[in-house]
Order: sequence, then C-alpha cells, then structure tokens
Amino acid sequence: MKVSTAPVYARVACEGKQRFSSAVLAHQVARQGNRRADRSYRAYRCVYCHGWHLGGGVFKTSAKGK
Repeated sequence: MKVSTAPVYARVACEGKQRFSSAVLAHQVARQGNRRADRSYRAYRCVYCHGWHLGGGVFKTSAKGK
C-alpha cells in the first residue's frame, strides 16, 4: 500500500515562511529587501498553499572587486 506524503510535505514546505496574499505585495517586499540588504530576493507562487513567498536570499555579487 502506497502512503501519500504530499500533505506533510506541503506543511513543511511553507513552515517558517511568511505568506503574502497577493503577488503585488510580495514583489514590493522583495524589492524593499533587495535595496536594503546584500542579498537578492524574489517573489514566487507557492504550489502548496497558493500564496506568495519570498525566495532566493542569495548574496549579491559586487562589481567593485572586479
């Protein structure tokens, strides 16, 4: 018998993440974070909760050192 893990994974995938109800708000917050931090964020639609989260958080590269 095969047991589905989809509901458990969905809960874990969204755990600890802020959920935004609209793409506009998520993109605005991502832009604000990109201006203030040394990291790059992007908004994405979650396939599990169908809300919007911020992803990325990777360090921005600086052209100064090149």
